[in-house]
Amino acid sequence: MFISTVPGACYTGYTYNPWNGTCGAGTPEPPPGTCTAGSVVGHPIIPATGEKVRTETDWSDSGPAPLSLTRFYRSGWANSAVSPGAGMGQVWSHSYSTKLQAAPSDAPISVIVTLPKGYARTFARAAATGAWTANDSADTLTSTASGAWVWHRAEDDSTYTFDASGKLQTQQARNGWTDTHAYNGAGQLVSVTNAFGRSLSFAYSGDNLTSITTPDGRTIQYGYDASGRLTGVTYPDGQTRAFLYENTSYPQALTGIQDETGQRWATFAYNNGRGWATSTTLAGGADSYQVDYPSAGTATVTDPLGTSRTYTYSTTQGKLAVTSGSKPSSTGESDAASRVQDANGLITKETDFNGGVTTTAWDAARRLPTTITRGADTALAQTETMQWHATFNLPTLVTEPGRSTAYTYDAKGNLITETITDTNTSSGQVRQRQWAYNDQGLVATATEANGAVSKYAYDALGNLIQATDALGHVTQYAYDKANHLISKTDPNGVVTTYTWDARDHLLTQTVGGQQTTTLTYNPTGTLATQTLPTGARLTYSYDPAHRLTGIQDDQGNRIEYTLDNAGNRIAENMKAPTGDLTRTLTRSINALGRIQQVTGRE
Repeated sequence: MFISTVPGACYTGYTYNPWNGTCGAGTPEPPPGTCTAGSVVGHPIIPATGEKVRTETDWSDSGPAPLSLTRFYRSGWANSAVSPGAGMGQVWSHSYSTKLQAAPSDAPISVIVTLPKGYARTFARAAATGAWTANDSADTLTSTASGAWVWHRAEDDSTYTFDASGKLQTQQARNGWTDTHAYNGAGQLVSVTNAFGRSLSFAYSGDNLTSITTPDGRTIQYGYDASGRLTGVTYPDGQTRAFLYENTSYPQALTGIQDETGQRWATFAYNNGRGWATSTTLAGGADSYQVDYPSAGTATVTDPLGTSRTYTYSTTQGKLAVTSGSKPSSTGESDAASRVQDANGLITKETDFNGGVTTTAWDAARRLPTTITRGADTALAQTETMQWHATFNLPTLVTEPGRSTAYTYDAKGNLITETITDTNTSSGQVRQRQWAYNDQGLVATATEANGAVSKYAYDALGNLIQATDALGHVTQYAYDKANHLISKTDPNGVVTTYTWDARDHLLTQTVGGQQTTTLTYNPTGTLATQTLPTGARLTYSYDPAHRLTGIQDDQGNRIEYTLDNAGNRIAENMKAPTGDLTRTLTRSINALGRIQQVTGRE
């Protein structure tokens, strides 16, 4: 959803694209740190841009340098020039779809790197031979004589290499672990191989990505409709999750999700003016959020309890910030009544809902905080200072009231010492921990402050196979081809074994060959039953939104949970096998999601 404009005239939360004179939604990357109230709401919507976004993990890898597979949806990718083009239709991408676009291709004046989640980093240079710079980061971009590109991402010290056409070739972590990408003759990604030799494989039908095969040979399949929209994912256990597109005005807009039982689990709505997302709701009306857009740079969010909050937004140097909120968060997010964003897009002042002020000073060139003062407007102000490594985006000294913590690193950015000094007492007690690493970049030894040394050994895939504590006690581990832990032998020789299903759910745990706990699951992945070694069995029940509503044992004793629209437990009733009520508890929740009153015994 692009809007023709001129530089500087984009809506808040949108970024000007120099290639085609348009504004693209969702390209500013939020500042790093905790999740900020008002940045995303519901399941979820980005109120600053009106985008519906979604993250779904199809497979979670185990072990170091994991090759987990996650999909990302953004409604703003519809007809967008910077959508990842991952082979999953216009509005979906996956974990390995980072791409680079240079324009014009023969003599570029602008380069955009688009990450799988949709965040974009734009580079420009003042002259044909000048350095490539980005206003919103300390990242660097260089071009090679062959036309290839090297992008260094400052925030995590990772390095990406691209070929001349912008296809990602390698992604290297700070410690040197490298993922390598390979492509077919059509330029489609066919494999990603990590630093330990494990690979994901990708298969296509025409332009569509139809399956991904995990390192142990399991397959995840994807389906599409005649318009090329992603309509479903089928997991290795044969269960399918479906995606719905029912808005004829915005045919690429995701409007719903059906779970693995075929029931509608979620509904999403959009307005008919700009196609901005206006609501997200789970089955039965649960967890419903409404978003209105009263003016540019402002959004009003109504939460599942019916409480409305108004947020304002600002985008400076490509950094999107929530600059004010009308009420405290009900979900534990970092909130503030107001924030000040400086000329670099960095937050320098926050005022909370009690009037407390926090100020932050920055190393603007590296975009790293150097001083944070809480209670800055009072005599009780507390200041934390940070010093940073000359090369890595890692702290070397953190000083806070009562203590200081110093860190040292090896040449690959691995932490090798942590030294904590007590600054409250005259003795200045010092505690230091140390780590050493093997050739794989994994911890070989860990030394505690009291001198106790633990040692670790790994297999070729980086899985921990033996741990030896300071007393010489040895614990051994074994894994299957999926990197699942399948056995653990403790220092006394007691063996615990584990089994797993096709979707990586733990099925059984057996201790000493006799004591077995067995788990079963619903098609949606929620826990259905748990059978203990004694034979006792627990059965779990859920509402259509997949929220836990009850637990019953094999004798018929039951606890029932009553949930409000936000998922708070407002009543708990325990019942005997006869159905008689044996205990009850109720909670009163206010409009801000806080417990006001509890009746009964916790």
